[in-house]
Amino acid sequence: IVKTDTGTPLADVVVSDGYNLTTTDVNGKYIMKSEVALGYIFVSTPDGYEPAAFLDNNRPKFWQQVRKTDGKSVDFILRKIADNNPLGIIAIADPQISNRCGDVELLKNMIVPDVNRAIDSLKAKGTSPIVITLGDLICDVFVADGYGYTLDLFNKDFKVNAPLYHTMGNHDNDPYFAGDFAEVVEAFADVLGDKFAANRGIESGNDTLNGREGMGESFVVAY
Repeated sequence: IVKTDTGTPLADVVVSDGYNLTTTDVNGKYIMKSEVALGYIFVSTPDGYEPAAFLDNNRPKFWQQVRKTDGKSVDFILRKIADNNPLGIIAIADPQISNRCGDVELLKNMIVPDVNRAIDSLKAKGTSPIVITLGDLICDVFVADGYGYTLDLFNKDFKVNAPLYHTMGNHDNDPYFAGDFAEVVEAFADVLGDKFAANRGIESGNDTLNGREGMGESFVVAY
């Protein structure tokens, strides 16, 4: 079932397991035949709503972990967005943070403050910002080499003051596992979720690109 935090069922909401799609009926109910190969089911958030639950105060909980097809109901609760402001997006590309060359200190002391200043700027312009990471948050090669900066540590250090959505890059894999795709990416899904979707438009506006040499860090601000 997909419903609001006041109990109202939501119709025509898309639900997926990463392979299959279905939509809710007028009672907010959906049925999906799934092997749950990726270990979770997620909801595509409809326009005007957001997940009612957040992790760490900034990560919308749009997915539910499902380890086996045991027939249990997987429900989602959404709430209306408090304002009707245009959406602003800050996209973070390829930080590839590892426990080497001062990366972690730069993340905490340069990147996160830069992103939060961009968030404040967007709010001052009357937009409602979100942050999206575009993959390669860490580097599996360096993890395998013993530098030990894993996804859970990135998530702990990347504290931004806006709703945060993550996507997976090819360097976010579990370096200690070789096998099927779903099993290799399981560590990412366990920590950060995966494959988010939202049906919310973006008004056109100015773009700002800020790149840093040597870090692979850049972000784009759009509103």
